[in-house]
Amino acid sequence: MAGKTGRSGGARAGAGRKRLPDVIKAIKGTARPKRRQTEVTTHQTMALKAPPATLEGDAADLWRYCVETSPPGLLHANNAALLERYCGLLVQYRAVAREVAKRPVAGLLVKDRFGVPVISPLFVLTERLCEMLRACEVEMGFTPAARSRVDLPLRGRSVDDDPWAEIAG
Repeated sequence: MAGKTGRSGGARAGAGRKRLPDVIKAIKGTARPKRRQTEVTTHQTMALKAPPATLEGDAADLWRYCVETSPPGLLHANNAALLERYCGLLVQYRAVAREVAKRPVAGLLVKDRFGVPVISPLFVLTERLCEMLRACEVEMGFTPAARSRVDLPLRGRSVDDDPWAEIAG
C-alpha cells in the first residue's frame, strides 16, 4: 500500500526498489518488452561545455573534470544546474573536511551553553554536505550503483557489433 509506513512502496517518493538495468533483467529472464526503459539520447548541441560564470576557482575545475571524465551522453545541458550545485557542494565539503581534520577526535565534541558535550557543528555540517553530495551523485549517475541504472547510447557501434545483443534483445 503506497503511503503507509512499513508497507511495500514506502511512505516517501522513490522509496521502492531501484530499477535493474535491462541487461540484468534479460539475464535473469524477467525482461519484458513493454517495460523496457527508453534509451537516453543526446545531441552535440546539448553537451555540457565550459563552466558557468558563477563557478570560480576549484568549483570550475571540478566542473571541467566531471564533464571530461564522465561517459559520453551521461551529462546533458539540462543537468547544468545540478552539476553546478554538485561542484559548489564538493568545494564546501572539502573546506569543512580540512577544518575537521585539523582537530583531534576529542575536538569533534564541543560543550553547549550548559557545559554538556555535544557533537561539533562542523562535524554535523560535514554529514549534511555528504548527504547532499550523495543525492547529487546518484541523480547524475556518478556512483557505481547509479551508473548501472543509466542507459547510455552506443556511440560508434551498432547493435549488431554488441556481443550481448542476443541476451538483451
